[in-house]
Amino acid sequence: MHTTDGSQRIPHAHVGARSSQPDRETGAIQAIRRGTAIRADPDEPHWRTCSRARDAIIESCGAEGLDGVVCQEAAARIHGARAMSETRTIHLVTSWKPGGLRRRPSPRNPGRVSSRDASRGERRRLLEARPIVRHHMPLDDRDVVDLSGLRVTGLERTILDCARFLQPDRALAVVDSLFAVAVGADEHPWDHRHRIETACAELRRRLLSRLEEWTGQRGYRRAQAVVLAATAMSQSVWESEARRLCLASGLTPPQVQIPVRGADGRVYFADLGWLLVRLLLEIDGEVKLAEDPDGELRRRAVREGAIRDVGFDMLRLSPEDLRDTRAAVRRIWDALPPSARDAPPITALLTTHERESGGLRPGVR
Repeated sequence: MHTTDGSQRIPHAHVGARSSQPDRETGAIQAIRRGTAIRADPDEPHWRTCSRARDAIIESCGAEGLDGVVCQEAAARIHGARAMSETRTIHLVTSWKPGGLRRRPSPRNPGRVSSRDASRGERRRLLEARPIVRHHMPLDDRDVVDLSGLRVTGLERTILDCARFLQPDRALAVVDSLFAVAVGADEHPWDHRHRIETACAELRRRLLSRLEEWTGQRGYRRAQAVVLAATAMSQSVWESEARRLCLASGLTPPQVQIPVRGADGRVYFADLGWLLVRLLLEIDGEVKLAEDPDGELRRRAVREGAIRDVGFDMLRLSPEDLRDTRAAVRRIWDALPPSARDAPPITALLTTHERESGGLRPGVR
């Protein structure tokens, strides 16, 4: 059996017969779930292995006729959205109530901590490691669509589920991308800004109206904050993350895709920025550097010089910078004047870890 990208999916029951012990030890054969394994190159990037594992699980769901509707991030990826990082886990909405996490010591692993005795963080890690997570919740037939033979939550329901149940960093990244899919934003959304922003406003109105049926329930405040912050203009998950950090730390909300006419007469579009204080924030993508590092660095230098020559300051952050959230917030904070640092933090956009460690606002613990 083959996955959608042409790699082979091997039934788990046959892994031992088809592969040698060295293959299993090097990761050339990886068990994904009972009945499913993939053949993987041990030198393959982790994100690509995760992506193929997810495809294999989705394929097995269809082949085995598992009861359920694909939802949350897996549904978002099927709809064509981006995600902050690859994950193997597939979430399904089922018509029956699952039994929950069961984990206990076994003859092979007698010292393993049972799920009942695991800490909150350990339980979260165990749940996130499961290949298939089942949920029992109301799901209207109108919220289910058929995509390539799979039953998947519709676009608007997928946005609401991701906004409610994902951590805010992952939630805003994927919801921004789903907004772009929903309103038909292409790679140059600034060419159709009015149409896109009008369509986003209407989509946001519908989503907030639908969200009211979950008032007071788990994830309601988070979903409301994510939907209000979402935009179809974001060009990468890291632009979404930079915007979230600004909102969650009490910085004035940045504008997105700002047109600036440089000293060379060309119009450049900055990822984020604050026009009143003439500060632009650029998120340096890793892909362009990987493809043509010397050429990309030259283009960045020319672009930055032309923009600075017309009176703008520019701050550059890489995805690696943004992974250290506190340090990234501090750099943005220090680049802005006090007048742009007095907005109320949107605490619903803080991740669990950020909230438990005192938030992101510099000087506040």
